Order: sequence, then C-alpha cells, then structure tokens
Amino acid sequence: MDYEWAAERLREHIRLATLTPKYYEDFGMHDELTVSQDVIIASAQVVEKILDRVTPLWDRGISGDGAQDWQAHRAAAIRALVEIEQAEEIAEKLGDNAPVLSAAGMHPWAWEAARSLWQSGHYGEAVRAATVKVNAELQNKLGRRDSSETALVQEAFSESVPTARSPRLRPPTMPS
Repeated sequence: MDYEWAAERLREHIRLATLTPKYYEDFGMHDELTVSQDVIIASAQVVEKILDRVTPLWDRGISGDGAQDWQAHRAAAIRALVEIEQAEEIAEKLGDNAPVLSAAGMHPWAWEAARSLWQSGHYGEAVRAATVKVNAELQNKLGRRDSSETALVQEAFSESVPTARSPRLRPPTMPS
C-alpha cells in the first residue's frame, strides 16, 4: 500500500468532513459542512477503501450519508491516519514488533481463498480457507488424495527417491 498517498487522501477527507459553525437569523448557531454532500461522497468512495485496509470493521454503526454520519467517517479517517503515521512506533512501544505480512507476498492460492473472509473480519476462517486451498492444490499437483496436511508436505518434499505412487516436489534451488 502507498501509505503517503493513503494519508493524503485521509487528510483531505478529514478537511472536507469538518463541520463549521454558522449563524442563521431564524435558527441561531448551527454546524454545517462547508462543501456539498456530493464532494464528500466522492471523497468517501476512495477513503472507505483505505479505511477497510487500515482499520477493518471501521463502519459499524454508520447508517447513512447525513452530516452526523460524515462525522463518524471523519473520526474513522482520523483514527486510520494515526494508525498509518504511528504504526511503527506503536508496534515498537506496545507490541512484540512482530513482522507485518502483506497479501502481496502470499502465494495466490492462499490469498484467493482467504481474501473475502479476511476483508470482512473473519480472520480465523480466512486462515482455515487458505490452508484448505493450499492442501487441495498440493493434492492435485501430486495426484494424491490418500494423504493430507503435514504428512502430504513431508512426503512431497522428502529427499527419498520418488516413486510412481509417491512423487516429489523440489524447489528450484534444491538439487533433484
């Protein structure tokens, strides 16, 4: 993800969704958006995709496109901006500073199976779906249905001589 670009889009959305006090002769003080709903909706189209990536499940409790809901969008954008800008420090100060994995680095089999579940916040199910897909594809590649998971991987990458019933896989750097 291009974090600089995402942060700039979030900053712009925060600015657009800021309420400004306005005085009306008949109604007194009233907070209003300073741009049209159309401008905010257009900004939100991109910002919501950023929010989905940076702070999943950010949209719980947001019901429509009214000024108050734009304030909820604005608050979510502020939170996501802080997450982007301070993620490294937060991980260093509060966590074990574990590595961050990117879907771009995963094998397509794993990510294709996990994507929709992961993006909807079903993380455990996403991991399970990825493992089932990788296992099924490995069985297909080896033409075997009699073994799975750990045993299948151990046999596939075993250094023993392959047989018709027990083929082997070799990484490109491993001698055959």
